[in-house]
Amino acid sequence: WQRLLPGSALAPWVARVLVGMGFATLAMALVLALGKILGGVVLPETLGWGRLAAVTLLAALPATLMGTALGSVTSARTAVPLANLVFLPLAYLGGLWMPPQLLPETVAAISVWTPTRAMGELAWAALDGRSLPERYLAVLAVWTAIAAIITWLAQTRQSRVDFG
Repeated sequence: WQRLLPGSALAPWVARVLVGMGFATLAMALVLALGKILGGVVLPETLGWGRLAAVTLLAALPATLMGTALGSVTSARTAVPLANLVFLPLAYLGGLWMPPQLLPETVAAISVWTPTRAMGELAWAALDGRSLPERYLAVLAVWTAIAAIITWLAQTRQSRVDFG
């Protein structure tokens, strides 16, 4: 049905990314609102809110494409358990439960190459008012490219299976 519709093959990708960015923005707004209301969190300046929003939107791109890649290479039944097996270790490596500086040395060496660590470092730089570290921008760019390539290959393969 979709193949018969006029339009670009890129449109579903763009739609998925925009929806992912929208949900990331909504989640960020809710977390920040709760932090401000319940925890008294205050960002140092109005610019800090904008910088954090920009980094969140930037981080939503690889996160969305990684989820799309995972969904493209697995069945609907295995996607959720596999996502947990992939994203929970990435959350640990990225410093969700403890600062990356407290990670064991070997784990910390791996951590700097993960997208979650890059997302965290970029967010901390945005909050501190520092320039965004180019190293972590590059890490996110590489993960984004890998996820986009995996998604494209998997969806192209599935399209050939479905439509010949």
